[in-house]
Amino acid sequence: MPVRYTVFCCLLWVLWGHAEELQVNGGFERVVASKTGQVLPDGWLVNSGVSRDCTVLISKNPAEVRSGNFSLWLEGESSENRAYLMRYASRTAVKPGDVLRMSVWAQGKGEVSLGALATGTIPATGHSLGARTLAGKRVAVDSPENWQLCEFSLEVQPIRKNDLVFTDLSYVPIIYTFNMDVLLLDDCTFVLERAEEENSASKQEN
Repeated sequence: MPVRYTVFCCLLWVLWGHAEELQVNGGFERVVASKTGQVLPDGWLVNSGVSRDCTVLISKNPAEVRSGNFSLWLEGESSENRAYLMRYASRTAVKPGDVLRMSVWAQGKGEVSLGALATGTIPATGHSLGARTLAGKRVAVDSPENWQLCEFSLEVQPIRKNDLVFTDLSYVPIIYTFNMDVLLLDDCTFVLERAEEENSASKQEN
């Protein structure tokens, strides 16, 4: 197959929306100050009920930024520290079979996991799932001088609660870090691959 034709097909595959990049302000370039004066990435919220013994701020020191003007700066204050950030401005409907692929660049020392806060309903009955944290396996970061790429993926699965099975789900992106000394994060991405679009593409090839 000619190279130009292959490239053209790949471009069409992307344009048809097979994968949807969620808009999460992952470069942390838009920042806001809270009422207490704490500066955080716009659209992200520190879950104080889960986070513990840590400081979360924005850094604009060029030596601490991978690209752009800002990075996320986290520091642990005890051996039990952890930080849980929610992208409350980006709730996305998902179905079983969809795959959420995530990545973030990290520098410093700590453990990183990306994932989603899942909620769901059963429309026919009105039953609610509540909230469940789903996260990829933690990646250890021990790179004080260089940026390290951390990658994760989650396949959407039905969630059971008692005798009920929830398939109408919504995901809110999360960043979950542990055991930080000083940890920097930048250029975070969340890409959702739709199962129905994968099946449609396979049928077209056949």
